[in-house]
Amino acid sequence: MVTLDNLVVTTAVLVIRTHLHASLSSLEWTVNAYSITFAVLLTGAALGDWLRMLPAGRACG
Repeated sequence: MVTLDNLVVTTAVLVIRTHLHASLSSLEWTVNAYSITFAVLLTGAALGDWLRMLPAGRACG
């Protein structure tokens, strides 16, 4: 899933460059910002699942 998301961003970079006349450094910032945001959201979701299951584990143990 992460690879697919990065493929979409990489493909969109070409369109962003043409339509917005972005520089190479701006495109690098765009890809990095998207990757970091996606990583934070993915980590937050996994942490939320773990914390939600923690009380259930205590009740069963």
